[in-house]
Amino acid sequence: MKKGAVAREGYKKTELGWIPEDWEVKRFDEVFSFLKVEPLSREALTDKDNDLGIYNIHYGDLHATYKSELLDFDKEERVPRVKDSVTLSHNVSFLEDGDLVIADVSEDYQGIGTCIELKNLREKKVLGGLHTFSVRDYSKKTAEGFRVYLLKSFQVLTALKRIATGVSVYGISKTNLSKIKIPLPPLAEQKKIAKILSTWDEAIEKLNSYIEAKKKLKKALMQRLLTGKQRFKEFVVKDGYKKTELGWIPEDWEVKRLGESINIQYGKSQSTLKPGVYPIVGTSGICGYGNQYLYDGESLVIGRKGTIDNPFFITNKFWVIDTAFYVDKFYFCLPYFIFYASRVINWKSYSEASGVPSLNRETIKSIKIPLPPLPEQKKIAEILSKADE
Repeated sequence: MKKGAVAREGYKKTELGWIPEDWEVKRFDEVFSFLKVEPLSREALTDKDNDLGIYNIHYGDLHATYKSELLDFDKEERVPRVKDSVTLSHNVSFLEDGDLVIADVSEDYQGIGTCIELKNLREKKVLGGLHTFSVRDYSKKTAEGFRVYLLKSFQVLTALKRIATGVSVYGISKTNLSKIKIPLPPLAEQKKIAKILSTWDEAIEKLNSYIEAKKKLKKALMQRLLTGKQRFKEFVVKDGYKKTELGWIPEDWEVKRLGESINIQYGKSQSTLKPGVYPIVGTSGICGYGNQYLYDGESLVIGRKGTIDNPFFITNKFWVIDTAFYVDKFYFCLPYFIFYASRVINWKSYSEASGVPSLNRETIKSIKIPLPPLPEQKKIAEILSKADE
């Protein structure tokens, strides 16, 4: 024991730190064996039932589609199938309940080692797909339902991030993954851990479903309020609607170009700044801190290239990086109302490029929105703000 280390009763010191006396430390390849995958592109897959009837798990779905740690085929219907026209490799390895499918690439550190454990295949033919590893516990040292949580433990995630390589995309190799050390409780304890964590996952899944339902209700509410289809009685001063280029709107509303309602400015590149205390804001939020601020007040930030369909509202002192616009003046409109109005604009339809989506200032200024009187703007913004909460 190293000088200064304090023994812990019932625990032992290992290369993974202190673990219970009856736990083991094993190399990944002492527990799991790698199976052959079928690395098919999206073009070789379909969402429709077909004669071949073979499922293929694509790495993109591991990152974006499957939200639960367990891919339960009794519940999940979004696993693509291999097209009938595709010829598969010889000696394909069909997966079984309890097998893991692990993404071997990620665009960010958080996604490194993303994996799922298969459940309730019920004789379905399933293959690991593009940029994935498929592994099976040949040692019989792990319990079903526990394996996926094992790969999400702090020690394993830390090791995965350490072995990941790349610049814009991070990857892990089969060789490096094989060498990772994993902590193994006794099987009975594994089953208990898996039961507790899966119970939490089920609760989280239900909560997420509830949140998604609320989001849909809010989106529908936004559409009704921001087009005048639903109004508050105290603001109905004229009983009627008028036909405009935006469709039917209330008689006392106007159609305005954004250029008549807001003043749009270009951001300033963060590369010109020295480190400081003022947040540097980009199209996805705060990306650093600089020594100056560009504007002090409420503003709407609109993406200029890449993420153009996610405008957001900000109130503190900030810099905006050079791939975004910001608003420094609001005319005949309330800032927070314009934020909500911006959320229902189909920004991608105004893109100036066929590749990476992009906007120019004149295009944004030309976009037309329906604008109610100021008191009604205030009420709409308050209601939608409550819906956000």
